[in-house]
Amino acid sequence: SPQAFSAAVMTAPMLRTRTRGWPGGLVRAMTFAHAHAGLGNAWVWGMEERDPLRVPFSDNLVTSDRERFARNRALVAETPEIRLAGPTWRWLEAAYRSMARLEAPGFAETITTPCLIFGAGRDRIVETEAVRDFARRLPNGRYVEISEAEHEILMESDSIRAKFWSEFDDFAGVYKPRS
Repeated sequence: SPQAFSAAVMTAPMLRTRTRGWPGGLVRAMTFAHAHAGLGNAWVWGMEERDPLRVPFSDNLVTSDRERFARNRALVAETPEIRLAGPTWRWLEAAYRSMARLEAPGFAETITTPCLIFGAGRDRIVETEAVRDFARRLPNGRYVEISEAEHEILMESDSIRAKFWSEFDDFAGVYKPRS
């Protein structure tokens, strides 16, 4: 239950996905069709080449920090069973259902748990605008946008992470875990 938490912190939560130029309604319809036509376990178009061991730094969508990108790639190379590429049609269909529930009128307004929500200003995976709007609807929400951050804020440079940790420490100081 939400009341079980003293507070919550989220970084670039997936409240609406970027569709890279495609109309959102069309992407949603295609996702539904693929997921319900026996193609649910297939990769979403373009994801088969998103293997994290093959994507060059210049094409990554998660961080602007070359060293952290290389560190994570090395970690995945050492333990390939943790490797994730992109979503399948079934996964994306479930994600769309979840996002619709979160965006429904009145949903955010019922969440009373204090929340600190970070948006990434350079996010190319989720729509930062949706994150900002959701946070504004929360009765006890606080939104912080880190304008120079890509999607994975905690994989970013030390200067970007310092902004995150400063805000996190201030928030955590107010909302200490329950004993």
